Amino acid sequence: MKEALLEIDGLIAGYAQPVVGPVSFSVAPGEIVGLAGPNGAGKSTILGAVIGSTRVFSGSLRRREGARVATQAQVPSRLSEMPITGVALLRITGADRHETPLPVK
Repeated sequence: MKEALLEIDGLIAGYAQPVVGPVSFSVAPGEIVGLAGPNGAGKSTILGAVIGSTRVFSGSLRRREGARVATQAQVPSRLSEMPITGVALLRITGADRHETPLPVK
C-alpha cells in the first residue's frame, strides 16, 4: 500500500473560532477526492487548513513530503440557469459518493 499523500485526522478548523470538524480522511496516490455539502458546511475551510490559510484548532494534518496542493480562488458566478448540479455530476460520472455530514458550529 502506498503512503497517503494527505492524512487528516480529527481536524477542527476555522477562523476566529472553529467552524468545521472533527473530520478525518486520507488521500492516496491516484485517488480523486471531492468534498460535497451545502453552503456553509466547511468545505472551503477544510481546504484552507490544508494550504495553511485557515486556523487548525485541533487534530492533525499531514502532507507527504513533496506532495503539492494547487488551489484556485473562488470567484462566484451566477448563471441564469446552471446546467447541472454537483450531485448530478457525481451520479453521471459514476463517482462513489460517500457523504459524511460535518457539524456546523
